[in-house]
Amino acid sequence: VVDSMGSDLFKSIAPTFEKSDIGFVNLESPLTTGGDAQGWKDAVIKGDPDLAPAMAASGINVVTMANNHAGDMGDSGLLDSIRHCEKNDITVVGAGEDLEEAMAGKIVETGEGTKVALLGFTDVLPVGYPATSSSPGVAPGRADIGAVKKAIRAAKKKADFVVVGWHWNFEYKRAPSALEESEGKAAIDAGADLVIAHHPHLLNGVEAYHGGLIVYSLGNLVFSGFSGETAETVLVRARVSGDGIDAQLIPVVGGGSGVPVLAKRPQADSILQRVKGFSAALDT
Repeated sequence: VVDSMGSDLFKSIAPTFEKSDIGFVNLESPLTTGGDAQGWKDAVIKGDPDLAPAMAASGINVVTMANNHAGDMGDSGLLDSIRHCEKNDITVVGAGEDLEEAMAGKIVETGEGTKVALLGFTDVLPVGYPATSSSPGVAPGRADIGAVKKAIRAAKKKADFVVVGWHWNFEYKRAPSALEESEGKAAIDAGADLVIAHHPHLLNGVEAYHGGLIVYSLGNLVFSGFSGETAETVLVRARVSGDGIDAQLIPVVGGGSGVPVLAKRPQADSILQRVKGFSAALDT
């Protein structure tokens, strides 16, 4: 699909990203032509490096790689991914050459001079994937919640706003457990404004909490082979200011070929009603 379409892969949804200061997604696959495939895993993903310029041309300028596939092509594949992204002016968070870099996050400054800190964490940690003091990898979440809160507090001191991407929960879960709820709220209490989560491959609800917003799970955006509910997701368009957060959910269908398109009625209404129901259960 990337070979045949390039940046047109994102044609339907690109305007939403292009109008935003920051376009932030979870990059689930390493982008490399080499790498060292982790043959012991049941699912190993390897992405085309041409996805990086396609994302950049569509207004996506920050990715989190704190997830359970970032290391699928070994350390070299992860480092390749970071290089391909940075070459296309895409900031990578949630992963790095060592634990300090993976946990620290990055500051992105908007055209108006607003500083936004972005961080990524994952609760889903295959053996060998977490970064260490001397090796590349991803940033752990639940495994060291104290470090997560410390990283968010440090980011808050340097930025006007803080956005966290978090990979958590189990696949095909439609609601957070008490663990995810506690983690999301801990992030907000530490200084995050937005917590945007993923991994279940299904939409979950959103929760307004202490002036922040927790999105408990987005579905699949660019991921072929899915259909029905697993192919339905939303883009979260959030305007964050000192007065609060104004967030809009934009229904998208991203299954089948893996090419995302804006959902049309009645499917769009169905997607939003599902999120509304899940959110009501979270008092939002």
